[in-house]
Amino acid sequence: MRRQVRDNKLFVLNERELGRAHRALDRGGTVPALAALLRGEPCGFSVRLDDGTRAEWRVRPVRVLVLGCPAGPGPGGP
Repeated sequence: MRRQVRDNKLFVLNERELGRAHRALDRGGTVPALAALLRGEPCGFSVRLDDGTRAEWRVRPVRVLVLGCPAGPGPGGP
């Protein structure tokens, strides 16, 4: 989440909105968020933008992540 806010690519935030997002991340929620993820619970935060839109970041735990192969033969395949 920090990287998405820092890179500011997902939402185009102005300086004031970006400051709100950074303050929301810096409120000491890192430890409770990690604890929630370890318990298997989602976590996140939201920021109200100047136009009234709510930008929201959410993270949910993944116990098993299966990465598939692209279709077709790969290097060294048939």
